[in-house]
Amino acid sequence: MHIIWTIVALLIVLGVVVFIHELGHFLAARWAGVRVNTFSIGFGPAIVKWHDKYGTQWQLACIPLGGYVSIYGQEDMFDRKKYAELSKEKKKGHYLSVRPWKQFIIIAAGVTMNFLLAWVIYSATFMFHPREVQLPVIGQVIRDSVAFNAGVKPSDVILRIDNSNITNWGELIIAKELASARDANVLIVRGEDLVRVKLSPAERWLPMAAKLNSAKKDSLAQSIPVHVKHIINLKLCWLY
Repeated sequence: MHIIWTIVALLIVLGVVVFIHELGHFLAARWAGVRVNTFSIGFGPAIVKWHDKYGTQWQLACIPLGGYVSIYGQEDMFDRKKYAELSKEKKKGHYLSVRPWKQFIIIAAGVTMNFLLAWVIYSATFMFHPREVQLPVIGQVIRDSVAFNAGVKPSDVILRIDNSNITNWGELIIAKELASARDANVLIVRGEDLVRVKLSPAERWLPMAAKLNSAKKDSLAQSIPVHVKHIINLKLCWLY
C-alpha cells in the first residue's frame, strides 16, 4: 500500500511540475501571438478534452507521465523554406511569424516557470515553517582566554561586532573571521544592560555556543529590554 501511495504522490508532483512548465510555454506563445494547438497533461489518447475560445485543445491523456504543448509551426522551426511557401493565412499565428527574441522567450518560458515554482515553494516553506536558529548566546568562556579577560560571561548575548549586527551563531562566526586580524568591538546584552568590550586579537576568541531549548529561548526573549530591541532593530523571529 505504501508503494501505491508513493507512486500516486510521484505522479501528482510530476503532473504539477509538468503543468507549470508547459504553462510557461503556453502563456509565452499566447503573449507573442503564436497559436497553441494542444495543451496536454500526459501522453497517449485523451481521456477528457475541451477547446477554449482561441481554438486550443486542452486534454488529460491516459499515460500520466509528463505532458506537452503543441505550438503551431514549432516543429518546422529550422525549415524556413517551408514556412516561406505557406500562404499568408497559414502564416498567421505560426511560430516563425514572430521575431527571434520572442521565439527564444517561448522556448525559455518553461524552465523559467519551473524556477519560479521552486522559488515560491521554498519561500512559502521558510515563511510559514518554524526554523531552529542557534542564538548568539555565550555558553562557556575559557578561563584566562581573551574573552574571559575582557569580561565576557556565560549567558551574554552578542548583539554587534564592530558594525555588523548579530542575530545568530552563524553571523557571529562570519563576523569573527572578518575581524580576525584586528581588535573587535563587541556589543553585549547582559541582563538589563548593554555592555561594550574590546577583544584583541579576534582570532583567539570564540566562546562556545549555548544549546538552548524552546523554554530557555522564550525566557531569553522576555529578558532582553524593550529599549535594547529598538536600538538594534532586533527581530525576534530569530528566536524560533
